[in-house]
Amino acid sequence: MSARRAPSQDMLVRNCGSIWQLFPLSQKATDWINDNVETESWQWMGSSLAVDGRFVGPLLDGARAAGLKVEEWA
Repeated sequence: MSARRAPSQDMLVRNCGSIWQLFPLSQKATDWINDNVETESWQWMGSSLAVDGRFVGPLLDGARAAGLKVEEWA
């Protein structure tokens, strides 16, 4: 059995047009979302948070300012 490696980034984001998906990959990212982002249950698509593209910039700026490593999924 191999040890589980920590992800190299805390959050992965994917541009889906007018909606962006935010995938928290670490506990730090999950905690940051819970503490700083007001969400509704319908915004969660499995493990990702769906965010209107107009709001994703400030969210990602805040995440990075909090020390999260954010990577865009191309």
